[in-house]
Amino acid sequence: MLKALFCDSKGNLWVGGSGGLDRYNSETDDFTHIDHNLPNANPERNNQIYFISEDRNHRILVGTPYGLNSIEVTASRVKVSHVLHRIFEKGSSQSIISASETSSGDLWVGSFDGIVQVPRNGAAVTTFRYNSKDKAPLHNEFPTQYLDDQNVIWLGPNSGGIVQFDIATKTFRPVPEFRDPDGNIPLVTKILPDGTGKLWIANLSGLARFDPVSRKATWYRNQEGNLYSLADNSIQTMCLDRQGGIWMGTHFLGISNFYPGAPRFVPWPSQVGQVSEARYPDSWIGRSKKGQLWLIDQHMRMLQLFDNSGRRTASFDLKLKKSNGYFHFYLDGDETLWGAGTGMITSYNIKTRVQKDYPLVIEGKKGLESGRVTDILEDSRNRFWLVGPLGALSFNKKTGRFIKHTSVGYAHGIMEDSHQNIWVGGGDQVFLLKRSATFFEEVATDKRIGGGNFAAVQRMGQDGRGRIWAATRQGLQFFEEKSRQFRLDPKIQLSKIEDLQIDSDGYIWLATDAELTRYHPDKNTSQTYSYQDGLPYNGISRPASSVQVPNNNLYFTTNRGIFEFTPKQIKVRNDSSALVFTELKLSGREVKAGDDTGLLTKNLSQTTRLTLRYNQNIFSVDFALLSFPRSERAQYAYKLQGFDDKWIYSANPSTTYMNLPPGEYVLSVRAANGDGYWNPNPIKLNITILPPWWKTWYAYLFYVLLFAAAVYGITRFIWLRSSFRRETALNQVKLDFFTNVSHEIRTHLSLISGPLEKVYEQFKEGKNIENNLNYARNNSDRLMLLVNELLDFRKIQTGGVRLQVQQHDVTKIIKNVIAAFEHLAREKEIETLLVCPDTPVLLWLDIAQMQKVFYNLLSNAYKFTPEGGKVVVRIVEISSEVSITVQDNGAGISEEHLRQLFTYYYQADSEKPGYGIGLALSKSIVEQHHGYLNAESKLATGLSQGGTALTIRLLRENRHFSPDQIVVKSNDYVGGTVTDEIEVPGIESNAAEKQSNTILIIEDNEQLRAFIKDLFQGDFGILEAENGQRGLKLAEEHLPDIVLSDVMMPEMNGLDLSARLKSNMTTSHIPVVLLTARTQNEQIIEGLTAGADDYLVKPFDPRILQLKIKNLISLRDEQKKQYRKSLSAGQDASGSTLQGANELFIARLKASVIENISEPGFGVNELARHAGMSVSVLYRKIRSLTGMTVNDFMKTIRFGEAKKLLESGVYNVSEVASIIGYDSARHFSNEFKKVFGQNPSESKRQISR
Repeated sequence: MLKALFCDSKGNLWVGGSGGLDRYNSETDDFTHIDHNLPNANPERNNQIYFISEDRNHRILVGTPYGLNSIEVTASRVKVSHVLHRIFEKGSSQSIISASETSSGDLWVGSFDGIVQVPRNGAAVTTFRYNSKDKAPLHNEFPTQYLDDQNVIWLGPNSGGIVQFDIATKTFRPVPEFRDPDGNIPLVTKILPDGTGKLWIANLSGLARFDPVSRKATWYRNQEGNLYSLADNSIQTMCLDRQGGIWMGTHFLGISNFYPGAPRFVPWPSQVGQVSEARYPDSWIGRSKKGQLWLIDQHMRMLQLFDNSGRRTASFDLKLKKSNGYFHFYLDGDETLWGAGTGMITSYNIKTRVQKDYPLVIEGKKGLESGRVTDILEDSRNRFWLVGPLGALSFNKKTGRFIKHTSVGYAHGIMEDSHQNIWVGGGDQVFLLKRSATFFEEVATDKRIGGGNFAAVQRMGQDGRGRIWAATRQGLQFFEEKSRQFRLDPKIQLSKIEDLQIDSDGYIWLATDAELTRYHPDKNTSQTYSYQDGLPYNGISRPASSVQVPNNNLYFTTNRGIFEFTPKQIKVRNDSSALVFTELKLSGREVKAGDDTGLLTKNLSQTTRLTLRYNQNIFSVDFALLSFPRSERAQYAYKLQGFDDKWIYSANPSTTYMNLPPGEYVLSVRAANGDGYWNPNPIKLNITILPPWWKTWYAYLFYVLLFAAAVYGITRFIWLRSSFRRETALNQVKLDFFTNVSHEIRTHLSLISGPLEKVYEQFKEGKNIENNLNYARNNSDRLMLLVNELLDFRKIQTGGVRLQVQQHDVTKIIKNVIAAFEHLAREKEIETLLVCPDTPVLLWLDIAQMQKVFYNLLSNAYKFTPEGGKVVVRIVEISSEVSITVQDNGAGISEEHLRQLFTYYYQADSEKPGYGIGLALSKSIVEQHHGYLNAESKLATGLSQGGTALTIRLLRENRHFSPDQIVVKSNDYVGGTVTDEIEVPGIESNAAEKQSNTILIIEDNEQLRAFIKDLFQGDFGILEAENGQRGLKLAEEHLPDIVLSDVMMPEMNGLDLSARLKSNMTTSHIPVVLLTARTQNEQIIEGLTAGADDYLVKPFDPRILQLKIKNLISLRDEQKKQYRKSLSAGQDASGSTLQGANELFIARLKASVIENISEPGFGVNELARHAGMSVSVLYRKIRSLTGMTVNDFMKTIRFGEAKKLLESGVYNVSEVASIIGYDSARHFSNEFKKVFGQNPSESKRQISR
């Protein structure tokens, strides 16, 4: 049996009775049985629950036969403890059936024998009994009590009625005014405050709201058929929830709830004090022009009139034929009822009971107007309007004539606004007749969702601000003054709106076929009501079937009846209801507190942080708004911060997230109750998804360290590789440097040792030895200068050079250095221009060191200036400085090379080799003088000259030198000329033509070239070239018998020259001897691979060179003899020692001759054409290979073939002569004898023998 209900502060409903204690969890919508049995207690007796309450610490207190128990329910267990027991007088019952706690902490306990005071301080308890003279038990059984703010306890004894107990005076006071509507004293079961100073009193006669001041009660009792009445009058217990709802435990129907403030939609008409059984489905209702409310039933048998209270005042029988298809009725001010049918209208005067039909005959037209009338309007100017699918008609009630307004098409409804404008709702447009207009104008509606009947305007209305609203099946539309057309209101998501009413507070009531929606466009609020919200009926029977009366009550007809309500009584609950998280599901499995997942230690509603593993990232969270009235209309909005930033709106109280990446998230949830009021503060659940171990911070730290180690390793590897490459490049540069130096040393040694050997021979023969001694002396000086420069370079690098500065005329020094290059400038036809002041330009400098600088600058200028070029030296005095610029007009230096111009060992131009230390050494010397050396260059193009300028800037004074660097003034010193030239006897220009053999000498060192020339003077015709490019050109022009070339030369080195000569058919036969200072086997192999016939290392013995040249010439002569012999014998050259390319060349020529052997006209020109050469080149080539002229070459081939033919014995002499192109056998015989020393006949007989 149900004994107790209690709504706790968390929104839970506790239920107690003879079956024990249960808790209804609104979060999960289920009951949980709470085992609250104490040790050593009889479970059967302990399960008897008398009452349930909550103390100040939110502990649940339960009254049982064993006393008062405290219950604390956690996720894992139920903790039960005694609060009160064995406190009563000896022999009395221990049962506690009610309790209250004062602000001081004292307990007042109701029992079966009075009310007991239990002091907080542990003092003795005191029992107070009502009507102590009358010991009747029922008078002192207090199963309910309520402690008010005045420290007065309201008691409900089992004897009935209400008794007050004043704690201050310890006196009882009955309340005799509390009686039920029948005048009886009811048995009170529960007393609770309503929050407004009044009391809710549950009893076995119903529910009463009692005013302690006026001592009056308002009763709520069961009314049959009234959804808003109580389910049962016999109320056993009661509690109040946080939304103002009353939960009641009744004797027969269990638990029910009642919301006094719920919307009140009442079936109509009703009689005072009872509900009418007449439902009037599919009826018509309206308001007459005089304000009377009228009703016509669906069978159109009766017209009833009602006053504003809903009381019927009159009724009239109707004799309308249903076959006329009446769709709309109107009661005018003359008390005439007008019925709109199909093809006609009918009038019925309720006073005279006269009925008359008016066929729809349009003035000026024959026949009836087809279609029905769906709405009637009598406007403020007493014009009578009829509208429907047939359009718009105006009707003259006096004459009975109709006028059709042809500008109006299909129509549904009509209205007049406050400015006496007439609005007609059409099929998918609106027609407007302004007050002063004669014709209707068309107003467009919003057809974004669809047109035609879907956009039909069912009804229109005007609000208090003068705005016109239209109910359409697309939604709610309003007339926009600016565009002069209707627009859909985007805030209302309704379709198929059948009816519309606007109340005095500006609320628009929109009726669909299933719901009623209240909308305020300015407040932007809306609430929807249906049968579940107390709406008596669903289903609007027909469009525009509602009415509003002067007291602002609204009436709507449905297919089940009529209901009415007062808009002002429809209250919106704007109190915040509790919103809680209810359930967590992990991959579809429910997670509970304390289960094996370990995720929840307490209920989800009490959890603020949730930590999930990376593989638990598919989860659902349910939530609930603890708002019982209209809970099915609750709306939710949620977002997961860190994943999405926009609110997601849903009617489903659940959200699911899948495959969330690891991170920190906050799930925020908001909710709106059934009236659309949103909780201001969302609830939040912090969710952490842990990363997998390979994405944790320590893993990332490891990755960072690993990456740093990798970067360090890679960087170190790159640095080491770069360092290795730099060192390798530096070693290569140094190797090239020392190769160049060794080349220079060997060249100079060649010009020392060679001439000395020659001097020794000439001295024995008594010849002139002066030239050779000059060679030796000059090159020994050159070698000394080179060694000194290397020593200076070393000293500069180690800081071992100490300057000895004196004041000198720098102009004089530079003139002397320029003079040293006079011979070179004259030879290359270079113009030298010195631009300087007329007066001496005095500078403090170490002349020995600076002379090297000036020499290096001018040496580079002359080296890179082309023949016929110009070198300009400018000396300019600038304040305390002197600028010296050496400028040439050579090819220029690229930006890349210019940046490294002053780097040790660096050579910008490999075609003009040097040591790679000259400019670097010069820069170091200038910087030691506290000056600087700078280079500027411009590359030559096809349109402009290039050039390079090297500029030195030095300070004029000597304050920047230390005292130990300044020495006593002495005469200017200019060392011996750097390029002392020796006199070399010239060669006749036709020397090559006077000798039988010609040698081409290619050497960039002029003295070495002159020395070699002297070695072969008189034995060879001499051709000379200073570089490989010039040598190649001379070789191709003159086809010398032998080429002697240096390897390291400008423009084209000896290796490239040899390869070019050997790859060219014209020059491939010429022997090549290479001279070089490169002594490594790999370098010698490189030279021989390039096609060189021999390789001689500097310094060389002149005799060895002469013998090598002589042997190669002899070998060439022997080859010529062998080749001539093979040709004259008619043999192939396969046994020849000639090189393969030349052998093929001769074989090809021989084949050409044999192919044309019978052609007398096939001569030198034709053979040259076959060979692809000019006649002169062919001549020199054949002469070089065979020693024969071209004619002799061809003749030898012809007669060699003739001899073979004769030796075959097949042909006679005349036939052979004809075959080889001789017309005369005699002439053939003479020529044959010249070649072979015998005539053809003798040769043939000799073979026959």
